[in-house]
Amino acid sequence: MSMFLTWQSNKKAALVCHDSDFHKIFAATGATRPSVIRVRAQIVDPNQLAELLRETCSNFDELLKDGAAISVDFDSARGRRLPLR
Repeated sequence: MSMFLTWQSNKKAALVCHDSDFHKIFAATGATRPSVIRVRAQIVDPNQLAELLRETCSNFDELLKDGAAISVDFDSARGRRLPLR
């Protein structure tokens, strides 16, 4: 997993996941990269997921560039700058 996170960080990519594991890992390690987006909705339609991620990336653009942990569903979104404390 360490190599994966390093690759993501070097590419300045955001990690997208459905569970809270990466948020927990980032909090435990004090990681500042890569950004992670946790999708808290079970989306089956790829078009809906793509739209949700487009909106999230647009709304949190600056925070994602700096390193962030974001949780999002259809009703709400919140983001926190990394490292998590």
